[in-house]
Amino acid sequence: MDRSSPAGNPLPAADRADGGREECASEVKAKLVGAKRWRRLRRLLAGVVVLGLTGWFALPWVMPWPAALSRPVPAGMRITDVHGTSLRRLLAGGMRAETPPKLPEIPKALVLATLAAEDHRFYRHGGIDPVAVARAARDGVSAGRRVSGASTITQQLVKLTVPRARTLRTKGLEMLTARRVEMIWSKDQILEQYLQRLDYGNLHLGPAAAAAGYFGKPLADCSLAECAFLAGLPQSPSRLNPWRHADRAVKRQQWVLNRLGVLGWADADSLARARAEPLKLRRHYGFFMAPHFVDLLLSSLPETSRAGGENLTTTLDLDIQRTAERAVASHLARLAGKNVTQAAVVVLENSTGNVLALIGSRDYGAADGGQVNGAVARRSPGSALKP
Repeated sequence: MDRSSPAGNPLPAADRADGGREECASEVKAKLVGAKRWRRLRRLLAGVVVLGLTGWFALPWVMPWPAALSRPVPAGMRITDVHGTSLRRLLAGGMRAETPPKLPEIPKALVLATLAAEDHRFYRHGGIDPVAVARAARDGVSAGRRVSGASTITQQLVKLTVPRARTLRTKGLEMLTARRVEMIWSKDQILEQYLQRLDYGNLHLGPAAAAAGYFGKPLADCSLAECAFLAGLPQSPSRLNPWRHADRAVKRQQWVLNRLGVLGWADADSLARARAEPLKLRRHYGFFMAPHFVDLLLSSLPETSRAGGENLTTTLDLDIQRTAERAVASHLARLAGKNVTQAAVVVLENSTGNVLALIGSRDYGAADGGQVNGAVARRSPGSALKP
């Protein structure tokens, strides 16, 4: 390019050389500034990456392992007759808890319904779901209040096992602990522990207790509609209590079914049948057979031996017990009007002394002394001690 004076005359060669050097110097300076800025940016990006990797992989190891996860899921002692038939299941920590089912024993429909309701990206994140966090933040900013949560199933498992006051600090600690759990346990192990420890309301701990308590059936027999119903309850067991707010519980069930459809985890025909299926709820608080016998047995056991979910097999034969109960009812019916209202029976095996049946009263629930165990209660000897 020809350099000229303002009047259009060519500049002297020396001036043109000086201008070229100035232009080159400016270009070099600009390049140096740009390179310096790029180095700063690269250092900043590298620092962010290092901090991110440290927070994701190293920092979680600072968190203590939740002690509750090293202990078995609570289950009440199961007392059976000599043939293994259940007589009673004791509470575990104040909760009705059946033997915790393994993941393969839980219906696939319930597993999918729970994932759809609580954390559909469970198998795709590492304990913290950035997509859910971003969505919850966006929704919260738009609404001006907390609209939806971003807790993953792993975070909820930590929350179930390490109760804390609900603060931002707690949220951060749960996230870090969830990352540690994810780095040690498999996804299936986390999901199994989560399902076993879920509170389904009305003191039902775990899906097996919930299926028995709300539908009076084994967990394996629950339909898609029933599984969706159960999967919806842990979000808010009190607000969705079926015995007080059945409409809310059913509305939540329908939402879970819709989620299954949106995610493509259930076909249209199955969903249509599930939506139309009437729910047959029935209160079931567990088996309560041979109550006086079981009460007598428990009175002889130390309190510490009742926890742990073990099976305690007794000598009682439930078939003989039922035969004796029918005999008591028949005998009292014949004595009606003769001021005889109670009766007691004990059936022993002569060769061993084992108790095969024990009835303490006409009806354990009767208001007129039904819970008095006439088989062992002290009574006046009457005329038997007269000389």
